[in-house]
Amino acid sequence: MKKVFFLLLLKAIGAGSSLLLGMAISRYFGVDVLGQYGLVTTYILILSLIANWGNYVHIIEFNQRTISPKFLGFWTLTSCLITVFSVWLFQFEFGLWYIGFVVLFYSFFYCKSSIFIVNQMQYLNTSIDDGLRYLLPLIFILVFSYFIEDVDFFWLYFYATFALFLFAACLTKKYVKNDAKSTAYHYKDLLQYGAIPTLSALFVLLNAQFDRIILSYFVDDKAVGIYVICYSFMALISYFSASVMAVVTPNIVNLYKQQEYTKLYSYTKKYTIFLCLFSFSIVAVSAVIGDFLFYLYGVENTYEGYVSLLILMLGISLSQIWGFGMTLASYTENKKILLKYQAIVFCISALLCVFLAHLYGIIGAAISTALGVNMIKALVWNYYRRENIKLGII
Repeated sequence: MKKVFFLLLLKAIGAGSSLLLGMAISRYFGVDVLGQYGLVTTYILILSLIANWGNYVHIIEFNQRTISPKFLGFWTLTSCLITVFSVWLFQFEFGLWYIGFVVLFYSFFYCKSSIFIVNQMQYLNTSIDDGLRYLLPLIFILVFSYFIEDVDFFWLYFYATFALFLFAACLTKKYVKNDAKSTAYHYKDLLQYGAIPTLSALFVLLNAQFDRIILSYFVDDKAVGIYVICYSFMALISYFSASVMAVVTPNIVNLYKQQEYTKLYSYTKKYTIFLCLFSFSIVAVSAVIGDFLFYLYGVENTYEGYVSLLILMLGISLSQIWGFGMTLASYTENKKILLKYQAIVFCISALLCVFLAHLYGIIGAAISTALGVNMIKALVWNYYRRENIKLGII
């Protein structure tokens, strides 16, 4: 539990940095640029996940403490192919061709995170992913905006992310080794292995953030910016949940594989209660200081913004009660079951988002997102319940 609390502290710093970055973008460049930034990062996350092609899951599942050059070569091949496509896509959609290279950087961050996790370096991993990832762009904004007039935010974002990529690559270099005892990897096998975890993680991401893409077709960049603000505060809960999962995932998987289901229930119940208490506390505070939260971004609170904020935060908080089913399914033989459920929920959520966003704008998008995150967790919870495996508080 001490390790969890320390990671929570690091996550708090990272979450604060993320919020400060959003505030700086909104105040220095306008809430419309913040909206465009939110849309751009959604594309980056989707494309970088495809570019990684499940390599980060392979590292954790097979406990790869070192990475062979051939395994790294497979990552390089898939990442470069998707990066070339990304350069074209970002130029076509936003006129920001250079942001396409950020997809390569983020694809590497996935591998870096898994390498650090299996080598018990969660603190360093969290410091990079949830601290420097937001602090560096923030520092670049504050410094360059002071000395240069009319500086372009997205160039600052590119240079900051590139600097972080170089730093992370230097830290990870020592884990790339030729080991005679290591598994011989064939690209065909890695390509086949990566399909399910990539699609599974992609559906998780799409269920969580595809609403921004859909929303951009029904509202202007300013409204998307307001929605990004709401989403940023909802992400506070996601950040803290992720820090807990980074610690408990290996233990959950081991208890499941050893068929210690009673211990598994006791273990997951403890952390589920902890996450529920924390999440609903954040919701209560946000409900009271909603006006102030929007003021921090230099925008006026509106009815649509406040309601969207509460819907998103209540949705993610309620989803905690379903426990760690998705975490377990992601790293065990149940990946195909998880993928099926995610595909179903994505189709329902996407159609629902189109319908509700057309009628109610950002409030409609918030409703579809809140329902989607609960639907997928409830389906996975029910699957394990039918197997007499309890992974939460119900």
